[in-house]
Amino acid sequence: MRQAVREARRTVRVFIAALKNPVKGQHDFEVKKPFVKDGEVEHIWLADVEFKGNRFHGLVDNHPHNIKGLKYGDRVSVNPDEISDWAFVENGKLMGGYTIRVLAGNLSPEERKNFENEAKVRIDTQ
Repeated sequence: MRQAVREARRTVRVFIAALKNPVKGQHDFEVKKPFVKDGEVEHIWLADVEFKGNRFHGLVDNHPHNIKGLKYGDRVSVNPDEISDWAFVENGKLMGGYTIRVLAGNLSPEERKNFENEAKVRIDTQ
């Protein structure tokens, strides 16, 4: 998982370029932010992402389990070098999503198919 986070941070400029100038077929731009509070760390996806002032701004897209005071829909920001992942969909295929790929690679073929059907995305795990 650490390698997935490193790869996401290394390639974040690809995400920023697509976010700033999306082409037809690109949608669902999200970044994953590690939240830390009282020694607890929780990685949470941010939806409706914008890139302004050299920071990502988005809405908390999960119900936090360990971070008290943070809730679904809260608007937060994160620096590009602090993200733990980025993702968007391009013509039905997952772009980025390095942590998602790690998790998908550990699923059974049936679980993987169900996940991709629910998410409406193809995931190449390489």
